[in-house]
Amino acid sequence: MNDPASRSGFRILAGLSHACLIVATVAWSLSLRMPGPLPAVMIALLLIPLLLTIRGLLADQRYTYQWLSLVLVIFIGASTTEVVASLRAEPAAIVVMLASATELLSILMLIRSAQPRRLE
Repeated sequence: MNDPASRSGFRILAGLSHACLIVATVAWSLSLRMPGPLPAVMIALLLIPLLLTIRGLLADQRYTYQWLSLVLVIFIGASTTEVVASLRAEPAAIVVMLASATELLSILMLIRSAQPRRLE
C-alpha cells in the first residue's frame, strides 16, 4: 500500500475528482434557480473551501487531506439530500455526489498510505 505508484494514482484520482467537483458545484448552484444574488453567494460559499485546498493537494500535505475529508462529508450529505429529496434530480447534483464520494475515498487512501511522522 505504501508504494509510490499507487500513491501517485490516488493523488491523480483525487486531483481529477477535485476539479470535477469544483465544476459540478458551480453547475449545481446555477441550476437551483434562486432569485437575486443568492446563486453567486452560494457558489462563493461552496467554492471557498475547495479552492483553499488546491495548494495543499498539489503539495501532498497530509493536513490538507484530513481537513478536506471533513469538508467532503458535507458535500456528500448535501448532494445526497438534494438527489433523494427532489422529484427530478439535477444531473449536476448527482455529479457532485459522485465526485465528492470518489475524492473522499481517494483522500482516505492517501491518508492511510502516508508515512507516519516522527515526534522528536
